[in-house]
Amino acid sequence: EVTCAELWYNELRLSKLDEKGGMAALGRVNINLADLGNVNFTGSMRTRGFGTLEQRVNERSREDFKQYDISTNIDLGKLLPKDAALTIPVYAGISKTISTPEYDPYDLDIKLEDKMRDAPSSMKDSIRNDAVDERTIKTLNFTSVKRTKPFGEKPQLWDLSNIDINYNYTHDRRTNPIIEYDDVKRTRAAIGYNFSPQPTYIEPFKKLIKSKSAWFALIRDFNFNLKPSLISVRADVLRHFGVLRNRNVGIPKKLPENFDKFFLFDRYYSLRWDLTRSLNLDFNAVNNARVDEPYGRLDTKEKLDSVKKNFWKGGRNTHYHHDIALGYTLPTAKIPLLDWTQVRANYTVKYDWLAGSLLARELGNTLFTGQTRNATADLDFDRLYNKWRFLQAINNDGPPPPKQQPQKGDTTAKQKRAPGGPIYISPVPKFFLRMLTSVKRIGIQYTEDMGTLLPGYMDSTRILGMNPRSGNPGLKYILGYQPDTTDINNLAAKGILSGDSLFNALIQQRYSQTLSMTAQVSPIRDLNIDITLNKTFTKDYSEL
Repeated sequence: EVTCAELWYNELRLSKLDEKGGMAALGRVNINLADLGNVNFTGSMRTRGFGTLEQRVNERSREDFKQYDISTNIDLGKLLPKDAALTIPVYAGISKTISTPEYDPYDLDIKLEDKMRDAPSSMKDSIRNDAVDERTIKTLNFTSVKRTKPFGEKPQLWDLSNIDINYNYTHDRRTNPIIEYDDVKRTRAAIGYNFSPQPTYIEPFKKLIKSKSAWFALIRDFNFNLKPSLISVRADVLRHFGVLRNRNVGIPKKLPENFDKFFLFDRYYSLRWDLTRSLNLDFNAVNNARVDEPYGRLDTKEKLDSVKKNFWKGGRNTHYHHDIALGYTLPTAKIPLLDWTQVRANYTVKYDWLAGSLLARELGNTLFTGQTRNATADLDFDRLYNKWRFLQAINNDGPPPPKQQPQKGDTTAKQKRAPGGPIYISPVPKFFLRMLTSVKRIGIQYTEDMGTLLPGYMDSTRILGMNPRSGNPGLKYILGYQPDTTDINNLAAKGILSGDSLFNALIQQRYSQTLSMTAQVSPIRDLNIDITLNKTFTKDYSEL
């Protein structure tokens, strides 16, 4: 038997809005622990329905929100004996936010409280956990842990104060209705060594040459320095491990985990050596390496042993770069006839080795070698002119100097200028002499920059960008040597460059030359003319 019915609603309408209000609170506590450090507490919350006076009903909060932060900054070195002289700055913190929605995120027309009330007791916790958006961040930092050098103590190569240690750990975990868990852990540790003594210059001829004459300054001031001005070595390790699992809404079968992880091992090297007061050498190098890991979690002994082995080998090099700069200031200031000039020459080397893809080893790596030559000269002609009293008088606009008066009773003596006094030049000759000496200063800068990019390089790098076993690519390449076509063909013949049929990257070479000159000319007083001359030449070459 079938029963049919028809039901009519007349003028069904919304009678009023739910204007139930909410509340919010904020609190903060700071505690200072004398010179040990401080502790901070911060918390805030708001409930459903909370909003400002300007917000409409539908713009107000639709969730219960709670948040708190606890952090501390302390120096654990203060707890140790004073003789230890250790600084151990520590930062620790935890931050947590919890957002509970009013309505169930999967059944948007059902309040979460109603759904939990009607659900079996065994499912209430899972329903709540699926609906809540929760995030927790934990942090622990040790920054520049080191021994403090006592005041006035002479730096030594073996001092513990040359070593500093840094450590950072961050754990970020989040869950929400879409993500079952997003767990990210980042661990970073670094140890560095830095030794920077004051240079000690040895002047072997200082006591042998007693004369103060400027002509002996070049030999008298000869000097050299036997120890570097800076030695710096740093190892930096970063491991990032992230695992993400999305929710399979409505289906009990869990989705697979997605992993985002990498393990980096970087080394930094710096050396500065002031060989003399005018000859300086700088060396800076960076070696980037990756510690290869097996897929997934490190949940077996075999996986852990594999990572440890790769780590203690230094990882797999992915990039190496170094800069070498050699600068020399010519000793023209020590030569009386040239002390009005300043000349400096610089030679800079750039070298790069970039690893190729593991999926295309037969295409090789990429090698770059480049060099820059630079020379600058500053010619101060005013200092040159001032070496002669006659030329000094050109810029003297004063009245003629008084002449030496004859003594009483000497009617035959001629009037003479005072000995050693300034020379007077009449206006017309002075004008032409000013025109001849109108050049006051000239600056010259000359630069040559060249580089070669060699793709398909098949060898690896171990020390200073070279492989010590094979000796490739050679000392001259890491010092900026620019190969010609014959050199490149020889490398290919030895198998150092890729000969794969799929290899199609171009070998590229560049050369640029720049000349810049500036001159300051002042033909008459208060008239200054600046003259600039620039010349640039560029050449590029490529071959397959």
